[in-house]
Amino acid sequence: MRLLDDFLAPSSVSARETFTVAELSACALDGELFPVDAAYVFCDLPSDVASRARIVISRVDERCVVAGWSAAWVHDAIDRPPAHHTVALRDGLRIRLSPDRRYGIAQMSFDKSDVMGVIGAHVTTPLRTAIDLARFVSQDSRLDDVLVALMRCAQATALDVRNVLNRGTNLPYKQRAYRRLGAALATLENARGRSFSRSTSV
Repeated sequence: MRLLDDFLAPSSVSARETFTVAELSACALDGELFPVDAAYVFCDLPSDVASRARIVISRVDERCVVAGWSAAWVHDAIDRPPAHHTVALRDGLRIRLSPDRRYGIAQMSFDKSDVMGVIGAHVTTPLRTAIDLARFVSQDSRLDDVLVALMRCAQATALDVRNVLNRGTNLPYKQRAYRRLGAALATLENARGRSFSRSTSV
């Protein structure tokens, strides 16, 4: 007996062989599946970091790494997946995506500590994701809250940020990243201070 994948997508081989798009939608209405991005997950399985990363990577080469806003969604720092996913190439990998896919390719250099997960579900860590967004996003009303969420998830310090940013010389937008991530860390510190004050006043 053939076992089904943990998630089903209309574009996947297993989904085409097993369910039509209408059937997947009907299963979701019946509560057997729930939609996650462009896929459907069985109701008894979690929508966690690993499953969200697998869903993003399932449409591209399994050696890619989920990055940018897509990684922020994988880490649950934003509620909805981006309309245009970002995946990064590593280790000199070269692939070509067909133009109908909603994916963008980023060329990025990674230290082994920048990436988490297994092959087919690689994603930049919360800290690396926060640093990438802090460096490269010019204007976005969500950014401040997302950086706070990612830094909270990473449990990172200013020293952690400095260690990553100081790896490369002449790194573009380094000062912007320091400023934005410093503000995120200050927000977290203020929140911890308020929580401590409330606990000691009870």
